[in-house]
Amino acid sequence: ILVLFSRGLKVPVYLSDMGEIEPLSEGTITILNYSSFAMLVIALGTGAVIILYALIKGYMKNTRELALAAEEQAIFQATAKEEEDFFPSSKQLSPTGRFERILVVSDQSKSSAGAEREAIKLAQRTDGTLSAMSVMVTNPEHESFGGQFLEKEKNDVLTHLETLKTAATDAGVDCEITIRNGVEIYHEIVNEAEKNHTDIIVMGRRGYTGMKRLMMGSNTAKVIGHAQCNILVVPKSAKIGGKRILVAVDGSRYGDIAADAAAKMARHLYAPVLLVSVVRASDLKEGAHGDAVEVIKRVEHFMTQAGVTVEVELVSGRPAEAILEIAKKKEVDLIVVDSHGRTGLDRVLMGSVSDRVIGYAECPILVAKG
Repeated sequence: ILVLFSRGLKVPVYLSDMGEIEPLSEGTITILNYSSFAMLVIALGTGAVIILYALIKGYMKNTRELALAAEEQAIFQATAKEEEDFFPSSKQLSPTGRFERILVVSDQSKSSAGAEREAIKLAQRTDGTLSAMSVMVTNPEHESFGGQFLEKEKNDVLTHLETLKTAATDAGVDCEITIRNGVEIYHEIVNEAEKNHTDIIVMGRRGYTGMKRLMMGSNTAKVIGHAQCNILVVPKSAKIGGKRILVAVDGSRYGDIAADAAAKMARHLYAPVLLVSVVRASDLKEGAHGDAVEVIKRVEHFMTQAGVTVEVELVSGRPAEAILEIAKKKEVDLIVVDSHGRTGLDRVLMGSVSDRVIGYAECPILVAKG
């Protein structure tokens, strides 16, 4: 626009030079020329500022995303070193596969909308009860904004939870709502689950609470690591329609726990189960293929006896990538994974395969705990 006006100021000069209009005085020509040049300089400066601002903003955004991604990876690969007396590991709150007491975690963002929707649907299918909770972060930094800010935040949270409760009630599901305050979001989620003997926690893959604190990078991963019950992680646009449930088995006790949970979920959803066993290419020469066949036959027999329709896929490759590829190819709408893999470390947050599946899957992921 500035360049357009700059060129417009030169039009009378051009017309005067061509004799189309009365000749302009030297003073007028000088003023128009200088004004046009000045506007060109301003246009150049404005364009430079716009480009520089976009560059800096994009750089800062990319830096934040890289930092958050690094945080997620570090947390997924780390072992949990929290005090044993904070979350006693011996307590089993939820027998594997029970989905009667459901806790949905809401942070009022679009990222938790899918979790809220699927939690209500799961409660309908299992004839279970639903609890909805949000966490307000309370620390000196947060409280420094003053009581008025905190009160407004609390009112916004309460309004959202009431709306969620109304939606659940309309769907014929009993729902209670809770707001917890604490320094660590995941502590409050796990404490609430233990308090209510929750069978399954439903939460978004990533989102924000209160002061825009990331959930997936630290809190969702830590909930998966510390909760004693199953966790259903729902990407914001994902839905569970009951088309097909995928569960990968590896012969470990954790894989058996995931298979058991998948069978019970299949009965709720009236859905077939796709059993997948992935053999790494490097292990084919060591007889791993035969072992995988035996494992998958054993699990298939167990599920068939339980009345579940079973499909089988035996593939080679990198486990996480193979699982994600098959899930997309077969239009799977729920993947069941275990939380430990073959590590056998009871306090590990996630296995390397499970964390990649949770991070990249397009459908909901049920993390089975035992």
